Amino acid sequence: MTPDISQFSPSISRQESHASFANLNGSMPPTPILQTPDIDIMSEFDPDGDNDSPGRTVNDVISASTVHTGPSVQLVERMSSSIRRLEAEKAAHKDEMARLQTQRDEARDQLVGIMREVEALKGSGAKEKSLERELQEVKSRYNACLEMIGEREEEVQELKDDLKDMKRVYRELAETMGKS
Repeated sequence: MTPDISQFSPSISRQESHASFANLNGSMPPTPILQTPDIDIMSEFDPDGDNDSPGRTVNDVISASTVHTGPSVQLVERMSSSIRRLEAEKAAHKDEMARLQTQRDEARDQLVGIMREVEALKGSGAKEKSLERELQEVKSRYNACLEMIGEREEEVQELKDDLKDMKRVYRELAETMGKS
């Protein structure tokens, strides 16, 4: 002999619910309507967007007893825990966003510093080229001066040799005139 399962069932049938409300002043209270914002309920409970999962259905959000008797304690608890979880995720995302903004600002400051260095290096590069041209000009003038000095030294040497020759000739002439 099997026991009657209906006597152990905590839920009541729709007819029993109507009957219990009918006994109260003869009027049936309206079934409460759950209003949600214009968002997809499934996306709230399925962050991956995989709504095809059989484990994540509207029945996870709204129980069968809710349809007949209004919001259940389990639904409120589930929604409250979902709200707490979402608020915690929101706070975590907010912290992450602040951290990323700080990193972005630091990276931007580094980039500005690097760009200034590049501009300074470009300026020093132009200055270096200018100095290289100036050095080439100085080298060419130096080489020209060396050539001129070399030519002058040759002339001086020739003049010295000529002077020696003149002195020798003058001595010889003085000696020949002194002997005569």
